[in-house]
Amino acid sequence: MILVVADTGPVNYLVLIGAIELLASLAEKTVLPAAVRAELLAERAPAAVRAWATTLPAWAEVRTATRPIEADDISVADREAIALARELGASVLLMDDRQARRWAAKLGVSTIGTVGFLEAAAARELVSPPRCVGKIARHLVFSKRRSRRACAPPRLRTPADHRKRRSGSLAFMSDIFTPAKRSAMMAAV
Repeated sequence: MILVVADTGPVNYLVLIGAIELLASLAEKTVLPAAVRAELLAERAPAAVRAWATTLPAWAEVRTATRPIEADDISVADREAIALARELGASVLLMDDRQARRWAAKLGVSTIGTVGFLEAAAARELVSPPRCVGKIARHLVFSKRRSRRACAPPRLRTPADHRKRRSGSLAFMSDIFTPAKRSAMMAAV
């Protein structure tokens, strides 16, 4: 079974670009940590995200980690997402925050970001990469310290790009998934 634990950022973007159902297409179950759901329901969250988080689809569930991790330099939601992914033996943790992904790697948790997730969907011809990037770019939040260029999402690679880079349409996942997890993901398709 392919189990994905999802953090706030990727869920937020997938809802905003109308691609949240890709989680159901690429994973049998998606788990949201309780702290992530709280962020999705917060008043500052976009209305569409709050609406989605209010009534979760059948393929998504909310769980709380029983063994939190100690990491002062990442958010509570990130810590709970990493801990929950470890506890549940998740196939992958969907997370964008670079520092949190470093913590996950130190703890042996496989991660994939929003762009990598969309690349996996594009490899299965479920989405159009250029359209997704354009939609994400419209929803990026810019801080005073970061320029628009620094915040721009990287270009999504198409299945053809991956075939040029390596053989096999899912070969790019070799950097993200262990062989056993990659086999489970490919078998589920």
